[in-house]
Amino acid sequence: MSSYDFDGIDIPLLAIFALLGVVTTGIGSISLFGIDFSTTLFSAVGFDISYAFAGSVLSLVGIGATNEIDPTDLEAEQRALLGAALFVLIIQSGVPEVNSAITGNDFVGLAVFLLEAAAAASISYLG
Repeated sequence: MSSYDFDGIDIPLLAIFALLGVVTTGIGSISLFGIDFSTTLFSAVGFDISYAFAGSVLSLVGIGATNEIDPTDLEAEQRALLGAALFVLIIQSGVPEVNSAITGNDFVGLAVFLLEAAAAASISYLG
């Protein structure tokens, strides 16, 4: 993998992350082969895991794994961006009020989507 460049393996993962990010933030909906990605897979103690959430986390982990990223490789700004994106992604699934605030307003959903997309692109580009 080259440093400071988008790798070929990261491009599909970034696309998947972006598409599923649209669903998790409520900006849009995606249904493929009869599967609605906003459907809840698992729910426990108020924490709902949807296809979109699971796919977003897996694609973000895949981007980090293919670039062999550890926290010491990241600049302070990148660590803050990644931390904020992961925090919002997880807290959105765990706190219904936060989920309602994000999915209920298109502008807030777009801002959260851009935050998460920037974090994914930053990690991908770093590797």
